Amino acid sequence: MKRERLFLVFLVFILLFLPGVISAVVPQDSSVIVDQGLTNVLTRDIVRDSRGWLYAVYWTVFARGDVYCSRSTDNGRSWGRLARLNPHLADIPALALGRGDTLYVIWRKCYTDTLGTDVFLSKYNGIEWSTPLNISNQHALGGDFHNGTIAVDGNDHPHVAWDYDYSVYHSYHDGSGWTPPEYLGPGLYPTFSPDTGSALHLVYYDINLSGNIAYRRWSSGIWGPEEDVNDRQNWASGAGVVGDFRGVPHVIWSASDSFGAPSQAFYSKRQGGVWSPSISITPAVVHLMATAISCDQSNRLYVAYQHPYPDTSLSHPQVFYTTFDGANWSPETLITSDTSRYHGRANLGYPVTSYGVDLLWTTYSPPPAYKDSVVYLRLPLVGSGVEGEKPVEPRGEGLQFSVRSPVRSQLVVRYFLPQSDIRNPKCVISLYDLSGRLIAALDEGVKPSGWHEVKCPLKLPSGIYFLRLEAGSVNLTRKLVVLR
Repeated sequence: MKRERLFLVFLVFILLFLPGVISAVVPQDSSVIVDQGLTNVLTRDIVRDSRGWLYAVYWTVFARGDVYCSRSTDNGRSWGRLARLNPHLADIPALALGRGDTLYVIWRKCYTDTLGTDVFLSKYNGIEWSTPLNISNQHALGGDFHNGTIAVDGNDHPHVAWDYDYSVYHSYHDGSGWTPPEYLGPGLYPTFSPDTGSALHLVYYDINLSGNIAYRRWSSGIWGPEEDVNDRQNWASGAGVVGDFRGVPHVIWSASDSFGAPSQAFYSKRQGGVWSPSISITPAVVHLMATAISCDQSNRLYVAYQHPYPDTSLSHPQVFYTTFDGANWSPETLITSDTSRYHGRANLGYPVTSYGVDLLWTTYSPPPAYKDSVVYLRLPLVGSGVEGEKPVEPRGEGLQFSVRSPVRSQLVVRYFLPQSDIRNPKCVISLYDLSGRLIAALDEGVKPSGWHEVKCPLKLPSGIYFLRLEAGSVNLTRKLVVLR
């Protein structure tokens, strides 16, 4: 016991008086294993639906292996495999959520006859997966692609972008079917991000200009012109993009002066039609890779990346993250601390919700085991976070109904239907004034059990109103304060 106390005193001394050594450490006992025992596994994407359920996709690299999707229905505390989407000769998955919590997953399928590849897509409606659909149909050309990405626009149309033979292509579902692949230009490693409107943001590495990160914006059914994001640093890579709640795109990437030289994570945003000068947001270290960026509803940014720490072995990088409040970047926070293992391929959920920041990464076991794990960690929001009432974590203990109040321009309502209410013929949310007069029906229809969220603009005078949720024979009423 005496030795343990001395160790704790020493640890506190390290954390308090040596901030230059490590700015912060996240307790590792709060992380959760999503999947384990896999060989050469890499993570790709994580999303959270309106019920608070989490979905993650990942794949085994060995022999262009298998694509998996896992789900958590208890806020990340436990996980189970939802599907093995494409066994063998498949990799590099990505996912996105549409309306009604429809889940879209894409991956790369490899062919042994032509040595070519194609982009395949399957969607999950909460009950079953659709038959995989070939989006690209390019494998007969005999080329290869390195990265695919998917996002859903404000009209609930899924979009897919990928690079094939060093060229970037795009296809989307226009409501009647998937459009033929559209050539966007030379490039590699495209990455999509939606914003709160109908726009999509796309970044990729422009192979025509060494070290250049290119950006294009999709809006009103057309692509804007290609724009240069950065100042053409040498050896730029690993670009990520996020559209915040104002529609402003933010881009992060890693770059170094020469191959093998120390690198840094760089950042720029587009506002007023121009990109801000590139700024470095991390120290210069060997083998730094910027991998993910996300934001919360207060437009605070979260960035995750990896590099060796302590700087003892390039083969054992650790996962870090930093945040940006619009004025200052926080010191980097160390997420992992086991230097005997390789930690990497960090992913952040988008958007960040009032549940917290969803973080996914891979941990590799040292030899001779060579068995890997997919790891999940939920980080708390930084600063004030999301305004208003935080949702109750799904427990299924009965009908629940929460309203963010007061409200000025946008109403946000969350409600939970327990399993017993799944047979109810109709669920209705109605808005009344103080006199009891019905103003509007905000949401109506047959709903499955679980969490649901309704967002709608309000153009009402200041005052007190009431929202009523009716689910079969049960109803709940909440007071709403409108301020102008």
